Amino acid sequence: MRNLMESTEECIFFKDLDSRFLAVSAGWLATYFDGGPVEALIGKTDFDIFSEPHAAAAFADEQHVIRTGRPMVAKPERETFDDRPDRWTSTSKLPLRSESGQIIGTFGLSRDITAQIQA
Repeated sequence: MRNLMESTEECIFFKDLDSRFLAVSAGWLATYFDGGPVEALIGKTDFDIFSEPHAAAAFADEQHVIRTGRPMVAKPERETFDDRPDRWTSTSKLPLRSESGQIIGTFGLSRDITAQIQA
């Protein structure tokens, strides 16, 4: 798992029940956190990274996954920021479960589809 998270360009994330980051891939750090150290991101939420409208929508999606246990697969999302251009992603979010099956958060993957949307 560590090898995957440290070497992939994919934007992979893991969050707790309050949608705070537990872990992210190197690709996620490079895309959203300017390659900053993962330790500086742990415990933060989307509200610390994205604009309020996108962060609120992402939080609502994650809480729905947590409440229902149903994944959200390949949802097109317009990611908005306060300090950089918007981008479009296809995002999947799934329930993160403990060994006993209890939902303890979410995990997912976001892929950049900006070029496809613009075309």
